[in-house]
Amino acid sequence: MMAGLQVPNIREPISDGNGRVTARWWSWFQGLSSAKGFSGIIATAKVTSGGTNGSMTFQNGILVSQTPAT
Repeated sequence: MMAGLQVPNIREPISDGNGRVTARWWSWFQGLSSAKGFSGIIATAKVTSGGTNGSMTFQNGILVSQTPAT
């Protein structure tokens, strides 16, 4: 969890029933804005002992490519 962000109770609905994010969840999602500008590669660990590592490439916070781990 990022410093200063209180995650809403997991039992609290994310949607208000009309397809809109509830105010409390919306505030929490907006607090993640520092990830919006992230560009880089995140390595993902292999899933099985004989598998291979994967990666996710982000540009300005958007996932642009992924190599799945096996």
